[in-house]
Formats: sequence, structure tokens, C-alpha cells
Amino acid sequence: MPGLNHERMTSVDTAWLRMDSPGNSMMIVGVSATATPLPPADFRRMIAQRFLCFTRFRHRPVADALGASWVEDLDFDLDAHLKLVVLPEPAGKAELEALAAELASTPLDPRRPMWQFHLVERYKGVVGARQGVVHRLEDWGRRQLAFPLEKIHKAHYVMMNIECDKEALAELEHAFRFNDAVLRHLTVAMREAVVAPSPMMKEEKAKSLSDRGDRGERGERSERRESAPVPAADAPAAAS
Repeated sequence: MPGLNHERMTSVDTAWLRMDSPGNSMMIVGVSATATPLPPADFRRMIAQRFLCFTRFRHRPVADALGASWVEDLDFDLDAHLKLVVLPEPAGKAELEALAAELASTPLDPRRPMWQFHLVERYKGVVGARQGVVHRLEDWGRRQLAFPLEKIHKAHYVMMNIECDKEALAELEHAFRFNDAVLRHLTVAMREAVVAPSPMMKEEKAKSLSDRGDRGERGERSERRESAPVPAADAPAAAS
């Protein structure tokens, strides 16, 4: 890996990496609750200042025949690791536990440093306060814009499927319009609620599982090569 900032991985971390597979997820999930609502901009700033001061979180694991290395992600993008989530109604402890269980079994993208933060509850209060329902929220991540907006070439895409009255929708659109973090928003009326994952999310999940499976197969091939017996002609002589 010439030209890249990398560091050999310890044997313990290498073993943990090799045990991770689609059928045996080695995911660690933690949940923290704040006493007051945390604005997304403050949350992002906190992660940048208190988390990314540790350079390890800018590295991704790369396996090879002899083990694995921590390799610096030269295209590191903090926004690719921050996700916005709205719990389904009634948005209680059971729904939070279900989200944690889903995250524990969802593979991370091995092309990036393998960690994420999910900020739960954004704009949910507006919908729930008027007896509305959030049927689906999908975070499509950071993507290239079709054309620059205010000299910005990439943006974070989020799709919400909600059921609410006109007053709640008007309040939401007002919040979007005066939020500096929202470049554009589009509202589309549907005849019925949509709860199934969109084709975009299905494609992303399939791609992530495929990448993870390929990495597992490479690790298995490497282990088979390392455990292969040494031919007698090449074996070192024992001294007594």
C-alpha cells in the first residue's frame, strides 16, 4: 500500500475482523440518551471535535495474506457516518430496542471507516404532536448533486413517509424552509402509506452485504493458505 498512511493491525483486532461475516456479525452497539434535544449541527460538531481527534476513526481495516492493516481513508467524509433516524409510533422503549437490534445485524460499509452514529428523532415531534405517524424514514447518505447548489456539489439525502394533517405538514415545510442545513425539499402526496424499503435502500443493503461477503471469502482463503502444511523439502531442520 505505497503512499498510504497505514499501520499493521494487532493480532486481537485481526482475529475480530476475520470472525465478522454475514452470518456472524461482530457489531458493537451503544445507546445514549440526552436530557434535552440535541440539534443536529451541535451533534455533528461534537463528533468532529471529541471523536475524530482520535485518528484511528479515520482509518478503515484492509485484510491481506499476512493479516490486516489500518489504512487511512483519504476520502473521509464525516457526513457519511452520521445518520438521521425517526422511530415508528409509538416511539417508545420497544421501538428503540428494535432499532438497536436492527443496527446490530446490519453490516457496515468496509470501503469506509467502520463506525456510525445515528441521531434518533428529528422532526418527529411535529408529526406526533398532531397524532400523525412516521411510516418510514430512509437516510440515503451523501451523494453527488445533479448540478451545484450555492457552490455545493454533494448533499445528504433523507426521505420521510409520514401521515399527518395539513397543519402538521405546513409546520414541517416551514421548518425545512428556514433550516440552513436543508438545501431543497420536495413534498409528494400519496394515496396510501408506503412502509417497504425503497429500491435505493434495497440496492445499498445488497451492495454492502456483497462487499462484506467478498471480504469474508478473502479472509478464508488467506487462512487456508496460512494453515497449509510446509512441504518436507522446504521445512527447516530441527537442532537438538
